[in-house]
Amino acid sequence: MGDVVKFLKQTKIEALFDEAGKAQTELVTGNANDPALASLKKLLQHKILSIPLYDDKARAYNAFFDILDALHFIVGSNDSSDSLETLEANVEFTKFTSKEIANLSGENYFVPIPKGKPLVEALEVMTQDYPRLHRLPVVDSEGKLVGILSQSRIVRFLGQHVSKFDFGSLSIKRTNLGLQTVVCVNQSEKVTKALELIKEKKVSAVAIIDDDGALVGNFSATDLKLLGYGSDVTAVARPDQTLKNFVGKVRKSMGDTKYPISVERQATTAAVIKEFTKTNVHRIYVVDDQKKPVGVISLVDIIELFIRHILIE
Repeated sequence: MGDVVKFLKQTKIEALFDEAGKAQTELVTGNANDPALASLKKLLQHKILSIPLYDDKARAYNAFFDILDALHFIVGSNDSSDSLETLEANVEFTKFTSKEIANLSGENYFVPIPKGKPLVEALEVMTQDYPRLHRLPVVDSEGKLVGILSQSRIVRFLGQHVSKFDFGSLSIKRTNLGLQTVVCVNQSEKVTKALELIKEKKVSAVAIIDDDGALVGNFSATDLKLLGYGSDVTAVARPDQTLKNFVGKVRKSMGDTKYPISVERQATTAAVIKEFTKTNVHRIYVVDDQKKPVGVISLVDIIELFIRHILIE
């Protein structure tokens, strides 16, 4: 356990932005006063889920605009559009600035953290201070935004080092992963039902099941990314779109790649973490021998697995 604690305290956040000398990813940003439609287009153009917004009055970045924020607005609108092109004619949507739509989903608080801080501090913010936080804006010593520390970036980094720690060889049952109750929705339901459940149950995703209760898909912001960021993204908010249609589109976009990702209780912890790093998914379902979802492992669960050692010590 001490090795885990030492690793988390000695590793600086900036180390996650210089993995094996890889080039820095372009930091795509927006302005708080930009039309919401302009920020949505920017997400689609750059194939990303979220952008930080600069506030001219505050002279700082202080909010995130996320794809789910836009979809929550579209679903609540009386003028749901069936594509990005017709969304431009949505009278309600075009009235709002990016800042007014930001965090409509209730999952995108803006909590800056200095790049020189130990990794453990970022993990504590995400698991204890803001349990549903998906990303942290990283700033330099002068408060300038230099990067975005997402849950997926953290887990990819931890996955490179998991073999150093004893718990990697234990089953997920032994390490208490996959104990979360799964929020399920039948594939015959409308996509809007999935969005409603995400907000109502305060979860980041819902499992899509068939009439026998078997897992057939997943609905989350990450799955929207699989649609290729064309008009299909906004089309999911149409009143006539079922989750079965959504799953079909996702499967088509993924080709031969397995979807959704699932494991059984005997899977090792290291194998699950490596599956996250290999597939870039944000959650892996635990299923029984009938393929019914009995648990779910999210990125934050992996982060919490490491932070437990701090609490024990």
